[in-house]
Amino acid sequence: MRYPTVKRNALPLLALLFLGIASIVPVQAQTTIVNPRIVEFDPSADHSTLGADGQSLVQRYELRIFTLGNTQPYTTTDLGKPAPETDGKIRVDFTTKVSPWPPDGNYEARVAAVGPSGLGVSDPSNTFALVSSPVPTCTYTLSSSNLSVAASSGTSPLTVTTGSTCAWTATSNAAWLAPGTASGTGTATVSVIVSANTTTTARTATLTIAGQAVTVSQAAVAPCVYSASPSSVSIGASGGTSSVNVTAGGSCGWTATSEDVWASVSPASGSGSAPATITVAPNTSTSPRSTTVFVANRPINVTQAAAPCTFSLSATGGSVPAAGGGGTVNVSGGSGCGWTASSNVAWVTVAPGAGTAAGTVTFNAAPNSGGVRTATLTIAGRSYLLTQAGLSCSYSLTPSNISASGYTETITIGAASPSGCTWTVSTASSSWIALATTSGTANGTVSATLSRNSTKAIRTGTIVVGGQTCTITQATPPAPSQPKKPHIK
Repeated sequence: MRYPTVKRNALPLLALLFLGIASIVPVQAQTTIVNPRIVEFDPSADHSTLGADGQSLVQRYELRIFTLGNTQPYTTTDLGKPAPETDGKIRVDFTTKVSPWPPDGNYEARVAAVGPSGLGVSDPSNTFALVSSPVPTCTYTLSSSNLSVAASSGTSPLTVTTGSTCAWTATSNAAWLAPGTASGTGTATVSVIVSANTTTTARTATLTIAGQAVTVSQAAVAPCVYSASPSSVSIGASGGTSSVNVTAGGSCGWTATSEDVWASVSPASGSGSAPATITVAPNTSTSPRSTTVFVANRPINVTQAAAPCTFSLSATGGSVPAAGGGGTVNVSGGSGCGWTASSNVAWVTVAPGAGTAAGTVTFNAAPNSGGVRTATLTIAGRSYLLTQAGLSCSYSLTPSNISASGYTETITIGAASPSGCTWTVSTASSSWIALATTSGTANGTVSATLSRNSTKAIRTGTIVVGGQTCTITQATPPAPSQPKKPHIK
């Protein structure tokens, strides 16, 4: 397999810059950096690219220093392959790498990206001057090599102490840790910037300033502690709402869920201390129910009362004939709702005497031997009025006409009526008709005594039984027979 060819300048390297002390040096009337220490450049666009064979297209970088006007480098130095810093640039202190060190003079440099099959060379850098040899030694001191910071975000100052011409860089090995400035010259204060640690685990990273390592330890966020009150709520059968108060740290998130659809909780999530609302639908069952909702992972027991038992009857009243009889009443009620059935009179019986939910009650009335009467049946707490017709009485007399002699005598009249029918006896001729019977029931006889008719004329009287009239015609007594064969002596 052929390696891809890396041509000169095929991998452009931009903004090549040498950092050091700015001085006015008479080289083409330009501002020239004197005794630089740091080379800064944008990496090749192929810095992290792999070829078809899996090899990196850029394996290292070279620093080539040219005397102004020359096309051949005075010295070439291997810079390795440093990682770009957080701002995307690569910075390398070359003072300890360049050998041999160039003599005093004016220079420019190029950086080459070196790959398996070629080079990519940058444009010339800014010009710089080397005015003494050897390169002065820079020493660096940091105000601290260890920093401990809180879990919250913030900044901490760190002082770099060095010579006024000594350049330095600052880098971090973690995304949550960054220097306030990426480079500088001389003594300076660098802000150490940390992001908030939102986990419950402490963490450590390293900040490298002027080649010195600073260990930064950040505390873990305090573990979230939750409470929810009350721990139980009771709701009536008609439904309703109840509030639950969540207590937690301001950054502590929580959720709210329910085990059953008839009890919901909102909001579904929140953070810190806040109220949650439990909403319970009406309970149409005659049995109580319960469920559990979880707010901030705390169980809240929810109980709801049963729906009250309500009943209805298929009718509110009825009637039966005097001869007796029965009927039925249908009961409607909720599941699990018990009821009873009773009568307020002995002449009506009901069955069954108790039931649950829907059912049928049967009643029976005894024959009525009297007038119209009523009974109240109490079924499932509801009243049912039962009316029974009175007995229909008809009367007849035998005989309905009597012819009596004029003498004192006793007469008998037969009275007929249905069982249970009562009757009374009266007469408008009480002066000569004496009643021995004044009342009776059903079939019976009426006796009366007729006094002697001394009026010497036929007379008529009546006896009334149950509204029926018997007419009595009484003759006059016959005159005595005549004497026979009178003889006077």
